[in-house]
Amino acid sequence: DNFDVGLRWNGSRAGVAVQAFAQRVADRLGAVNLAAVGGDHYLQGAIEILNIGSVASRGIELAGSIRLDDALTAYGTYARLDAEYKDAVQAEGIEAGRRLVNAAKHQWFGELMWQPTAAWRLALVAQHMGERPADLANSTNVPAYTLLGINAAYALPRATVQFNVSNLTNERYLAAPDGDQGGTFFLGPARMASLAVRMAF
Repeated sequence: DNFDVGLRWNGSRAGVAVQAFAQRVADRLGAVNLAAVGGDHYLQGAIEILNIGSVASRGIELAGSIRLDDALTAYGTYARLDAEYKDAVQAEGIEAGRRLVNAAKHQWFGELMWQPTAAWRLALVAQHMGERPADLANSTNVPAYTLLGINAAYALPRATVQFNVSNLTNERYLAAPDGDQGGTFFLGPARMASLAVRMAF
């Protein structure tokens, strides 16, 4: 079952959007990695599909942008999510009312973009992920983190050169879980810089 409602407003220099939603999924399927005997299970293990019962989620999403002057624009989004298991699934250790693994209550994204000419573009971006349940028992949480990045681009007549730096402050954080049961998480990527050229023929 799904329900959502939203409003949007756009002006000459600013815009705002808001959306509220509710969803319930019966017999949601999840996946977990199984350890392979005599090897690294991330490379050699099998995937088991689990029925984790009914899951309900509800929340609100906000987005807005504003042109501060002819060259400077700010954009941001915010999401609030409440997601929980609705059924007790004893075989998987799930109790009704516990929060969904890896579902953060709060997330936001922000971008400040400076574009003095049609060719040049420079942006500072920030992304925040709130704390998330680390396991089915909700016994501990994955810590929240905030990442910064910069993007710069220059457009030539037949090409675009773009330079990106992600995780600018080299934040150490836990990213995606290894399967829907949680318990173990992958480390987030360290600071990385890239240079790309796109050409039109």
